[in-house]
Amino acid sequence: MVTPSGRLSSWWFGNGRLRPRTTLHRTVSPLASLPSPEQTLGLIRRQEALRDRGRPPFSVVVVDVGSPAESAHKALRLLMVFRRRARVGDEAGWLTADRIALILPLTGRDGAQRFAEEVCNQAAGHQGPPRFEVYTA
Repeated sequence: MVTPSGRLSSWWFGNGRLRPRTTLHRTVSPLASLPSPEQTLGLIRRQEALRDRGRPPFSVVVVDVGSPAESAHKALRLLMVFRRRARVGDEAGWLTADRIALILPLTGRDGAQRFAEEVCNQAAGHQGPPRFEVYTA
């Protein structure tokens, strides 16, 4: 239900009457939900442990999103494209203040290279696609 002020609301009983309840919706930035550098290193270590137990290789694509002043916009575009293209199990996280790691389990070097090129080209802004490096373990 939309209130006259345009905000979403639900209904509740107060003083014996049905009244609208205004709900405040907090918007969380997708960048805030990315794992921290420490958490990202933990995700990579987990993939290394799985590989050591006989699982096929995994790849990490490190994307340079630039200085912190410009990284928010680039990182947001990159993350939106990554989430559209990601498979179950693919993860992203901050590696440093200006680099994002895309962790691609069960992905060899060639597949990770193709994936990174496509994601970075789709996320390209007016300055061109972000630079990236592919590491396979």
